[in-house]
Amino acid sequence: MFTGVADYLPRLKGLLYRLAARPPKLPVDGRRFFLLRRLLQESEPRPPAVEIDPCRDLATLMFTGGITGVPKDAKLTYYNLAANVLQVDARWNQGSTPTIMSLPLLPWFHIYGQTVVLHVGIYRAATILVYLRFEMERILADIGRYRANIFHGVSTIYSKIPSLQEEKLRRYNLRSLEVCISGAGALLRAVAERFEKLTGAKLREGYGLTEASPVTHINPIYGRVNVGSIGIPVPSTLAAVADPDRPVLLPPGEVGEIVVSGASGDAGLPRRGGD
Repeated sequence: MFTGVADYLPRLKGLLYRLAARPPKLPVDGRRFFLLRRLLQESEPRPPAVEIDPCRDLATLMFTGGITGVPKDAKLTYYNLAANVLQVDARWNQGSTPTIMSLPLLPWFHIYGQTVVLHVGIYRAATILVYLRFEMERILADIGRYRANIFHGVSTIYSKIPSLQEEKLRRYNLRSLEVCISGAGALLRAVAERFEKLTGAKLREGYGLTEASPVTHINPIYGRVNVGSIGIPVPSTLAAVADPDRPVLLPPGEVGEIVVSGASGDAGLPRRGGD
């Protein structure tokens, strides 16, 4: 099935876009294909009832390069996605309705942005602020304007915000921020402490992988925090460190490879607000 930007624009703007942008034409090798625009025009607005098995039927093929750099697809079921939403929500355990910042560094076609920002945001009935490009001063202004209380980013963003001159930072009201999550790389202690001092928000590091939908670990929002670590497993998740050369689990303090076992369809979804 094929679609493009022009399919989502009004008729005149779509025509102008095709003339100005000259989007590339995809070669067709003779196999059957469909145009989304034509399907929408020719189909009745009554989708057929479809029965699915949430634990076994695929919801998405989420592509990832992983540490190998070779693109591959992770096969995720409806249960995989729903379970991880509840696991993340249980760790946050926020009482207020969130307003979430959705940055271009975390696109929704990437598992971090799709699950932790989009799906959790929908589950929490959140307001999601979406940005097409990273404009730091605009984003900082919008935190105060929209009273954003949850911010997702990577360690480089949290290091750039405190690097602004003090007088420039004073122009922005960042005190609505409650929880900020850092992923996709190690969070330095100095960066976390500086950011928390400036904003009053709790900055926590998490860890995951596409195959796990993706979150497996996160530092607790409240209580003891070990800055520079990936935190503790989310509910219904087991984790250990294994010998990379032998099928043996290692004792605490040893160096090895992390192994993770997540929620299974037979165990039931984790309940909201607790393990």
